Amino acid sequence: MPPNDGTLAWKPVALAGGLHDSKPIPEPEDLQDLTNWTLFRGRFALRGPLAETVQLMDDGVPTAVTSVLAIEYHVAKCYVVAHSTVTNKTYLFRLKLTGLAEDEAATETPITTIWTGATVPQVSMVSFEGGSATLPKQRLYFTDATGTYSPRYWDSTSSAMVDVEEDFNDDGTKESLDFPLIFEYNDHLFGTDFRQSGAFQLGLLRFSQPGLIPADEPGVTNNIQREWWNTDFKQIGSRGDKIIAASDAGAAKILFKRRRVYAFQGFDVSSWVLRLIAGGESLGAVGPHAASALPDGTCLFWSDKGPQLTDGGRIIDIGEMIKRRVVAVTVDTDISVEYSPDEGLCYAVVPDDGAGPYIYYAWDVAARRWVGEGSWKATGGSNLRVRDLRAISDDALPGPAAAPTGTTVTVVSDVALTANWTNGDTALNTVTDVHRDTSSSFTPGPGNLIDTVASGVVSYADTGRDPKTTYYYQMIHRRNGQSSAASNEINGRTALATPTGCTAETLVNGIRVKVTNNQDGLPDLAIEHRPPADTFRLLTTLVNQTTGEKTHDDTAATCDLEYDYRVRCIDAGETNSPYSNEATATACQTEIDITSVTHYATLGEVSNCWSVPNVLVQWSGVGFSSGDTAKVYRNSDRGGYVLRATVPITDGSYEDTWGFAVGAQPRYLQYKVEGWENGTVLKDTEVSVESVEDTEECGPEE
Repeated sequence: MPPNDGTLAWKPVALAGGLHDSKPIPEPEDLQDLTNWTLFRGRFALRGPLAETVQLMDDGVPTAVTSVLAIEYHVAKCYVVAHSTVTNKTYLFRLKLTGLAEDEAATETPITTIWTGATVPQVSMVSFEGGSATLPKQRLYFTDATGTYSPRYWDSTSSAMVDVEEDFNDDGTKESLDFPLIFEYNDHLFGTDFRQSGAFQLGLLRFSQPGLIPADEPGVTNNIQREWWNTDFKQIGSRGDKIIAASDAGAAKILFKRRRVYAFQGFDVSSWVLRLIAGGESLGAVGPHAASALPDGTCLFWSDKGPQLTDGGRIIDIGEMIKRRVVAVTVDTDISVEYSPDEGLCYAVVPDDGAGPYIYYAWDVAARRWVGEGSWKATGGSNLRVRDLRAISDDALPGPAAAPTGTTVTVVSDVALTANWTNGDTALNTVTDVHRDTSSSFTPGPGNLIDTVASGVVSYADTGRDPKTTYYYQMIHRRNGQSSAASNEINGRTALATPTGCTAETLVNGIRVKVTNNQDGLPDLAIEHRPPADTFRLLTTLVNQTTGEKTHDDTAATCDLEYDYRVRCIDAGETNSPYSNEATATACQTEIDITSVTHYATLGEVSNCWSVPNVLVQWSGVGFSSGDTAKVYRNSDRGGYVLRATVPITDGSYEDTWGFAVGAQPRYLQYKVEGWENGTVLKDTEVSVESVEDTEECGPEE
């Protein structure tokens, strides 16, 4: 601008945020940062100061993070990687596309920790969306160019942080692939300079299965289904020379080593082609962020000789115009290059003297010349140190094509409904928010959002609801941070409460059924039974039942037949409840209960000696039925019980052969009787009182 003495002078301007608006003569109120100026296409280029959108905090006290390392856009969100020297952690943050906190607060906390360690990583972050329509994969990959930390990915569908591993040694154990750089190309994910069998394979490029859809790798024994195959890699130039960066020029992927530039093309393992770019024999990129694809099919990158341009076939030095204004540009791995689509400018951010402050240079893609330079300013006026740049167009990304349409609500049970709808947008990055309320014509909002489902999903199973209650649902699509209108409202009413605790017990004249009614409002209880080899049929209906335990005696059941029972709640105008648990019992059959067992000589006892060799064992009790059996055991002189006989339990007695020799010492004698239902199920056991028998004058042993 003209100074007060009338002479003309020019000063470079730091256009906070970039070169955007311009006018021939700026108004005073336009000049928000007067420390620097620039001339842009013969006009003053102006923009408001850089906006610090949010303060990122660690997961400790919390305290502000020490450094921001990488930025990437993924599934309509802005993700940021930052490191804290207080907690020695590297974090992942999720922001709005505008860079604001998700709740637009002044601070934001991390959603997860990527790595733990004091070393500050040099991070590259790549968004990859693949998989299949039924199993989509939405992942953010993180690598560390210093090699301190192993690569990981954030699965945004499951909110899980996962190590990048594969069983390349085929020993049953997966090991980290340790890629220092990962990039996407033609639906494949590529990892550079991977480690295998404990050694880094520098100069090798490994590629994934298409879309990261796992496939069975031939010739391996363990962990056969893999996203990465052991055989899928390609050598890039000389072995031992690291791949530093990757970008694009038209349809080609441009791969940068320290002093080599290659063009890589193809669609799959059978068509990958690699060639050294003319002029790329002694040039390369200085760091992982030092290259950017341009819309004219070229790639701008920063080498140790300054800025270069390549179309994938040759390399052009474009730094001559600005070299005289740069005192020294050392090989700084933090140099960042990024294209801004709204302005048509590509920014290169470098230190102007080898140590900082960092200044930017703006390359006009259409005019193919440098058009501006300056330093981005923080709110306090200090120069910013820039490690990574990401640009997103001011043009609105597409929102949902149309709102979803609610169709029906299916009654599943007394505690579950299923809301069904037709999608108005089936794009892979469209999700559907499901809102629920117990009042009709409700307004969808955060307070009634119950879940978010992925693209293509057309129903939601809503469980844990209350019985006999009407629920209302509305669905809203979200895509690229934009929401559709709400669907029409649909509703459904849960069924009556399920009866519980159904039991059946045998009565002398039938079967008694008990059940608990859990539904208020005096509903009816429908009791059904199922005779052997038959189907369930209505037995009776108990009308106008209060809550609590209810009883019904089925006296029409045929004795000795087994019946199954179940109960459900019914009421006019309501959906019948699910059935209770089933219960089973046999009609007219009581449990065997042996109440006493005795034993004595069949012909009496003389002088404390058994006068005859036989003992009569007798028992009594209740619940004895035809087909039930008694097992009789004898315990002679405490030597243990020995089975003597199995007889019908209804006999009530058994005559046992005693067989005790004359002149023997006194012996102990005791009997045990077991009651077996239908001869197969033990129901009861009883023993007689132990006796001591003297046999001095007894007859000979049998």
